Amino acid sequence: DGKRRRSYEHTAFTFLGYTFRARRSRNRHGRQFLSFDPAVSKDALKKMGREVRSWHLHTRSDLSFNELARRINPVVAGWLNYYGRFRPWELRS
Repeated sequence: DGKRRRSYEHTAFTFLGYTFRARRSRNRHGRQFLSFDPAVSKDALKKMGREVRSWHLHTRSDLSFNELARRINPVVAGWLNYYGRFRPWELRS
């Protein structure tokens, strides 16, 4: 956090798809401070991107938009519900 005076070897770790590290936050008075908070990890974002690319959506001309949405929406909604719990704006890159 922002009150540490020395530097440390480990400043972040990843657990269950979240990276915990120092991030800027605002207190109830609107002032910024450093806190140790989770957000979606870069590895999880890469894994989601690989999964979407593996669907080969550009080749699925046999399906209508409604059929594509019926297949995709549950997966994407699950990602948004899980990874969007903490700092949802970090899902948008």
